This record gives sequence, structure tokens and C-alpha cells, in this order.
Amino acid sequence: MSQSPDTESNRSSKSASRTIALTGISLLGVFLLFFLMGLTGTDSIAGLSTVDNTKILNGEEMAQDGTQQRGVLQFDPVTKASPVKVFLNAYDSTDTTKTRVLLFGDSELDHMRLPVYNYCKNNNCELVASITWYGSTTVGWGKGDTLQKYLDLYKPDFVICILGLNELFIPNVEPRRESVQNIKKTVLKSGAKFYWVGPAAWKKDQGICSMLEEELDSLCYPSEKLTLERANDHRHPSRDGSKVWFDSVAVAITAHTRLDLSKPVAKYEQPKNSPSVVIPMSQ
Repeated sequence: MSQSPDTESNRSSKSASRTIALTGISLLGVFLLFFLMGLTGTDSIAGLSTVDNTKILNGEEMAQDGTQQRGVLQFDPVTKASPVKVFLNAYDSTDTTKTRVLLFGDSELDHMRLPVYNYCKNNNCELVASITWYGSTTVGWGKGDTLQKYLDLYKPDFVICILGLNELFIPNVEPRRESVQNIKKTVLKSGAKFYWVGPAAWKKDQGICSMLEEELDSLCYPSEKLTLERANDHRHPSRDGSKVWFDSVAVAITAHTRLDLSKPVAKYEQPKNSPSVVIPMSQ
């Protein structure tokens, strides 16, 4: 018996609906798998699950500082389902005579990582990691446990924070004072010493620089007072400008803290055995 057109149409419609439903369930399963990897990954270190990049990132790739580095995708300790790119020049040192330095902050780290690494290398220190959170602010670092996670992971003796460029034009910075205090307290509570490098403002700010200097006093470098060469965006200091910038910061750190960075850098070397963690702006 032949089927009526309406019957065949109904069967086709049900088949299409079933296919859509199965596809949806499959996609949901994939997302759930990634989420669970972030929560329970067996390679987890301090809440960070890694995925080898041999298939994802195709082995090595060029980092922003010009070095070839092996990369992985990691899950951020706060939002575990969001992957974070990490360059694994794995830090593995048992030399207790060297001061362990952790560098964190906003996109100003792109070019500052190079001079910080070299100053550390020249002055019996080791840059154990650099954590660059693009688009981040004092509020982002001052709330939640992102900073604490990285302090626990890398166990620094000294922490350098470079932060504030994304807050230059915020008219009311008073609510952010508490976040600055929280950042300082979190670092000091971990047992590390602390220094804040103020934002390298390319224009007059609306209060963030003076607030940082009021709150941190001699533990904050007034970067806005420097005239620096800028990158192509005319906002961030250039590679050479960042070298000049940290030349001045190193003098201030030596004068106001127990970290001695008095030996200048004559020849710059690309960072080695110093992880660079990059948190995307969406975090």
C-alpha cells in the first residue's frame, strides 16, 4: 500500500527533529566534557588542568616577546571552562639562594617581561612566571581568587605588579581603592614582598595614578612621569621604551625594597625557563 504524501512528510519531519535533538545532545556532551576536565583533570596543579598542544597549537609557536615556546591550553582557576594559553618554558629550580620573582598585570607586560627577566637574571633572582591578563583592572585582580591561585602555584618571594592602564579615564577611582588594598594584602599574606609599577599613561589620567601613589606610597612607581617611546598603538610603551621604563623602575625597587636590582642589563636575552601565562580579555 502506497503512503500518502502527508504520512511521508510527517515521517521526514520526525526524522529531522530526531537528528536535531541528537546533535544537540552530542554538543552538550562535548561542552560538559570540557567543563569536567576543568574541574577534575588528572594533570591538575593548583586547580589548573592542562591539555597538551601538539594537536591544538601544533607544537611550538611564537610568543609576543619573540621566543619560540611550547604551549598548552589551560583552564583558568576561577572560570575553569575558559581555556587560557600558557607557554611552558617550565620553571623547575631548586636553587634556594635566588629570589623568586612573580610578575603580573595587564597588557603592559607584553614588552616589560623582557627587561624584568633580564634584570632578575643579572641580580641573582629568577622570574618564576609572568601572568598577563589582557584588559584587566584593579577590580579584576582585587576580587576573586585568581591572584591567590598563582601565588600558591609559583610561591614567589617578591611580586611585581604592573596595573592601571585600563583605568586611566575612569572619573571616580575611590571605589577601586579597596581593590588595591586587597591586592597588596593578598600578596603580603602569602609571605612575599611587593612593589607596584603604576600605569605608563600616554595622556593625563583622571585619578588612578594619584590614588595608587597615595595608597602605596614608596611601593608604587609613578610611571606617568616618564616620557617613553610608544608602540604602534601610541598607547603602550614600545619594546625599547619598556627597557628604558624598567631601568628607572629597577632603581626605585632597589631603593625602596629589599630586592636588589642594581646591576644593569648590558645585553638582553630572550626569556628561558620562565612560564608566561596569558589570560584573555573575556575572563
